[in-house]
Amino acid sequence: MTGGAAWRLGMSRIEAGPATEPVATRHGVMLTAQDLIDDLVWPKLFQAGSLALGASRLGLALFGVVLARALWALGRMVLGPPADPAPGAALRGAGGELAGAVAALDAPAAARGMYDLFIRAPVREFAEHPAWATLGVLVVTLLLLVVCAIARSAAVRFATGREPGWEAAVAFALGRWRSVLGAVLAPVLLVLVIAGLLALFGLVFLQLTGLNVVGGLLYPLALLLGLLGACLMGAVLVGHPLLVPAVACDGADTIDAVQRAGAYVLARPLRVALYAALLAALGLLALFAVAVVLLLAVHLTGRAGQSWSGPPARQNWTDDLTAWLVGLWSLIPLGLLWAYALSYWSCASTLLYLAVRRAADGQEMRQIAPARGVVEAAAVP
Repeated sequence: MTGGAAWRLGMSRIEAGPATEPVATRHGVMLTAQDLIDDLVWPKLFQAGSLALGASRLGLALFGVVLARALWALGRMVLGPPADPAPGAALRGAGGELAGAVAALDAPAAARGMYDLFIRAPVREFAEHPAWATLGVLVVTLLLLVVCAIARSAAVRFATGREPGWEAAVAFALGRWRSVLGAVLAPVLLVLVIAGLLALFGLVFLQLTGLNVVGGLLYPLALLLGLLGACLMGAVLVGHPLLVPAVACDGADTIDAVQRAGAYVLARPLRVALYAALLAALGLLALFAVAVVLLLAVHLTGRAGQSWSGPPARQNWTDDLTAWLVGLWSLIPLGLLWAYALSYWSCASTLLYLAVRRAADGQEMRQIAPARGVVEAAAVP
C-alpha cells in the first residue's frame, strides 16, 4: 500500500467515527485514546467513588457500621457509663498531636506523637479502661473483616468488570481472618515488644550500680533496636492502607502482607504519597456530595411533610411514638453516610494497593489472586 493510499484509509476511518481498533499507518499502529488511558494508572483511581456505591459493598459497610454501633451500645449497657477520662481519649489525643506536628513540620513533636500513639496511649487505655479497650479491639476486629470483604468485592469488580455477590466476599474475609488480623496487629505488637525489651534493658543495665557502665557500652545496640521500632512505626503509619488489600487482592498471609506493604512504600514512596493524596481529595468531594444528598433528603422530607400541617392540638402517646419513629428512621441517612465513608476507604485502599503494586513490581492492576472454591463474579452488571 502506497503512502497516499494509507493516508486516505486513515482519513476514511476517522470520518467514519471513533475507532474501536487501532488504525494502521505506514509507520505501524496508531493507538486510540482508550489505549492511552489504559496505560495510565492515576485515571483508574477515579473509580473509587463509584466502586464504593456498589450495592453489595455499601450493604456490607452499613452492616459493619450498625453492628459496631450495636456492640458499643451493648457494652455501655453492661459496663455502665465510662469513667472520666473517656475511653479512647488517650488515642485521640495522641493522634491529634501527631497530626498537628506533621502539619507544622515539627519533627520533635511528631516523634513524641508517634511514641504516644503506638506505645503510651494503648498501654494507658488498657490500664485505665481494660473492659472498654477489649471491647474496642473486638469492634476493630469486626470492622477489619468488613473492610477485607469490601476490598475483595472491589478488587473482583475492578479486575473482571463483573459485580460479585456479598456472600463470596464475606466467605473470603472469614476464610482469611488470621491473615487480616495478623497483618494489621502484628507490626503494632512487635513495636510494643521492642518497647518492652528496651524498658527491660533500662531497668537492668541503666539502673543497677556496676551494670550501668555495661549498659552505657551496650547502648548503641539499644539504639539499633529503637531504630527498628521507629521504622516499624513509620511503615505502619504510612503503609497501613496497603495491609488489608494485600490479603484481599493477592491472598497474602500475615508475613507476606507486611513485607509487601513495607517494600512497596520503600520502593515508591512518592507514588504512595501522590496516589493517597489524590484518593483523599476525591474521597472528600465524594463524601461531601453524598452528605448533601442524604441530608437534603431528610430536610426535604421533614419540611415538606409538615408544610400543610400545623402543630398538634394536644400531645398524647401516639404523638410521642410517632416522633420516636420519625427520629429513628431519620438516623438511616446518617448510617448510610458512615457506611459510604467505610466503603470508600476500603475501595480506595484497594485501588491504592493495586496502583502502587504496579509501580513497584510491574504487575497488572487487574490481576488478582483467585479464591479457591468460590465463584465470585457471577452477575454481569
